[in-house]
Parts: sequence; structure tokens; C-alpha cells
Amino acid sequence: MTTKQCDLERFQSTGLADFTCDLVILSSVLHQATKRQEVVREAYRVLKSGGKVLVVDWDRDTLLGPLTAERIKKEDVRALLEQFGFRPLQDMKAGSFHFAILYGKS
Repeated sequence: MTTKQCDLERFQSTGLADFTCDLVILSSVLHQATKRQEVVREAYRVLKSGGKVLVVDWDRDTLLGPLTAERIKKEDVRALLEQFGFRPLQDMKAGSFHFAILYGKS
């Protein structure tokens, strides 16, 4: 496993080659991003066919966390992932304050 620090809102900023990752984890990332499409585009680019993306972010209906207006709705995450051709695999809770969704790349 390799951890990368980069600006995910800039295409190819990870420095990873196309189709090299089995799994991309976007944990508490999308609610902070202003260019969410670019973040998902980069995840799609680096994932192998059959790879998975796990998105974990703040539930909108919890008292802890960022301002509600800053949080991304789970439905908006779904729409964004599906716009890039990801297919839904699994929904899950990620503790008391977060949701998690797993999508696959065909």
C-alpha cells in the first residue's frame, strides 16, 4: 500500500500511471473539494478495470462534523460516481457520523 499526498483537484497530480490501482479510498475528501468531478476523474483514471473506489464522508444528519452546508449528500456522491461509469456495489455505515459507499469500475 502506498499513501500519496497531492492536490486531487488537479488532473494527474497523483503521479500514478493509468490503470494501476485496485482500490482508491476517498475518506473525508469530497466534502472539502471544490472540484469534485476532478477528484473522481483522477480516481477513475488510476483504477484498473474491476477496481473499486470507497467513499467515506460525513452524514448530513449528525451533530458532529463540518457545517451541514459543507457536507456532501450521499445521493450527490452516487450521481457523481455514476456519471463517470462507476457501478454501485455496497452501502454501509462508517461509525456514528459517516456514511460509506463502495463502487466498482467496469
